[in-house]
Amino acid sequence: MMENQAELTKTRDAELTQAIEKIVRKRELKGDKIIFKNDEDFARSGMSILKKYNATENEKTWFLGLV
Repeated sequence: MMENQAELTKTRDAELTQAIEKIVRKRELKGDKIIFKNDEDFARSGMSILKKYNATENEKTWFLGLV
């Protein structure tokens, strides 16, 4: 049972990281195309992902450091 929980936690962490990395790439690649209107738009998008994954305070702080 412990192994199962550890695997679920590992999967969740990987999915959360992947989702955040995806919006960070979108922000960096915006170039000709506006993906996020401003930093607040980017932060809102990220915070909605964090909410979806029930992020910890440390994870929220990590993300806000990217903004």
